[in-house]
Amino acid sequence: MAVKVLKPGSEARITVARFEREVRAMTLLRHPNTVRVLDYGRTADGLWYHVMELLEGETLSALVKREGALDPRRGRSARPTTPGWSTATSSPRTSSSPPSAARRTS
Repeated sequence: MAVKVLKPGSEARITVARFEREVRAMTLLRHPNTVRVLDYGRTADGLWYHVMELLEGETLSALVKREGALDPRRGRSARPTTPGWSTATSSPRTSSSPPSAARRTS
């Protein structure tokens, strides 16, 4: 598992809204090249987090260090090929429950 935690002191509404929008978008993506969100919410201490599956392999920074700048044709934009992309990147949902991931608040 990989855990992403919003840095303590980053409780500004816009920062939290961006963090929540990111995790909600991730829960909507269904593609072999995206990670699954397993859980997200806020700890009893007030830290915002999300838990994702951990992928093994070379990091992008290691690849760039090894090969130098990458040819843009090497990668493809996820927008046209990823199901649910437009929904995942639109404004936040009004529902307090995520579409496919469990949400914990304590």
